[in-house]
Amino acid sequence: MNTALCDYLQHLRVKAACATYHYERFRLLRFFRWLKLHKKRWKSLKRRDVEAFLLTINGNSYTRYKAWKALRDFYSFHKQQNDPTQSITFQACNRPLIKVPSQAVVAQKIAGIHGLKTETTQRNRLMAELAYGSGLRRRELALLDTDDLDLERGTVFVHGKGGSRRIVPLTCKAVEIARAYLERRGACAGRPLFVALTDPHRRRRLSLVRISMEFKRTTGLNTHAFRHAFATHILQNGCSIRIIQELLGHVNLTTTQYYTYINKDELTAVINRVHPRAMHKSLL
Repeated sequence: MNTALCDYLQHLRVKAACATYHYERFRLLRFFRWLKLHKKRWKSLKRRDVEAFLLTINGNSYTRYKAWKALRDFYSFHKQQNDPTQSITFQACNRPLIKVPSQAVVAQKIAGIHGLKTETTQRNRLMAELAYGSGLRRRELALLDTDDLDLERGTVFVHGKGGSRRIVPLTCKAVEIARAYLERRGACAGRPLFVALTDPHRRRRLSLVRISMEFKRTTGLNTHAFRHAFATHILQNGCSIRIIQELLGHVNLTTTQYYTYINKDELTAVINRVHPRAMHKSLL
């Protein structure tokens, strides 16, 4: 691997979250493969070269924007004088909106994790309750230890992105299911909360891939769909977006806004209810 790329990835590995690091690494490896194919050196590229590379990327404008941003950060790290990425501009480029399941659909999906008769169903039900009830990411679920749950206070200590930490409230249903799950597991203080049940000692932490598989198998949705639903539904029920930002563990409010989706019918209903010139009110 190119030395300059290794240096930058080492720097990125320290400051970025795990998922962010792997996405950026993928984008930069693709760029360096393109350089090798066209026998070019990254230090001598011109704007037209970077544009030619970006045009090879399949996907929408947001996908190309993220690739350009990865290159811009790479060149900035190396303090390149003639940075070919700086003269490239993108029009306002927003993430595509994600379809958020309704409250009824989420309730149906969670209820579909049948019963609490086995340790597997208890574990999977608790993961779903934490993803939807507390807005936890997949990686945050994987990193939870039993000691991170404070069932008396109804809170969970979350190991967030980039080494951040936060305390998030638990729903009453999550507390109820957590009690039953931990009671079945017996003495397990200081151990991973979600474990591979094929391990007789219950010490092997459930992997990210396995968590995704369990969510897909039991609910048909991924963990982020539950996280999006958490943010959207409490916003619809009157929660401040600043509070949602804190609950989700976002540094930037713009990121929180992406996680909160309100459809046009709901916006129309709000306008008709609160605007002084709404159609159903007298205009006298």
